[in-house]
Amino acid sequence: MHILRGHQEDYITVYVGTHNAGFNQELYYDKFFTELEFNRKIKESPYAANFPTLFASGFWNDLPDRRMLIYENLGKKLPVKKCEIDEVYETIKERLQELHSLGIIHCKVGLPNIHVSQTGKASLVGLGNSCFSNDAELQNLDFENLAYCLDA
Repeated sequence: MHILRGHQEDYITVYVGTHNAGFNQELYYDKFFTELEFNRKIKESPYAANFPTLFASGFWNDLPDRRMLIYENLGKKLPVKKCEIDEVYETIKERLQELHSLGIIHCKVGLPNIHVSQTGKASLVGLGNSCFSNDAELQNLDFENLAYCLDA
């Protein structure tokens, strides 16, 4: 998803994005329900406070080429600065370890799914491609993708 903008209100953060030419609306909804399922599992775990809640997904102003995700308020998203890379890396690595302990593989670790707010809090979002697995190779891929995207 190409992020067009993130909009912040008092209680929510909204991401609106465009899709590629091969966009499949049915697959998008499948991913949203997948994300809701993983969010539910996380919210029932001891790690609930470490992950943002996804409230809704759909299409911005009913335009089929404008996908939308509404999360709890994450704060304004900022680019990851060189001086913060180590701290962001360690935080997201911990979030991945927590997901893996729940049997969840993220499957799409990258900068679009790492949210760093003005307060410096790093969050991992975008669980729509995730899967249930305890496969060590898949877990390692999550960590390799994290290191690659942060050049850590």
